[in-house]
Amino acid sequence: MTLHLEGIRPKVISEESASLLTDLMRFRHFKRYYFQIDFDKAKIQYLFTVMERLHPSFNQDLDTFTQYLRNV
Repeated sequence: MTLHLEGIRPKVISEESASLLTDLMRFRHFKRYYFQIDFDKAKIQYLFTVMERLHPSFNQDLDTFTQYLRNV
């Protein structure tokens, strides 16, 4: 979704959003198979800051792509 495909579609997600989403996916994939209940509170707090940084960037990405779709 970070690639512009000429004649098909523009990129949907900016590099900034992709980087932040990758941080979130790493945590999810690690914890998915990790059955211990103890979570690292510092890591959880870090993920909340990632979400706060991601929110405006990702919303802008989706708004831009939605506008492209409306113009097609």
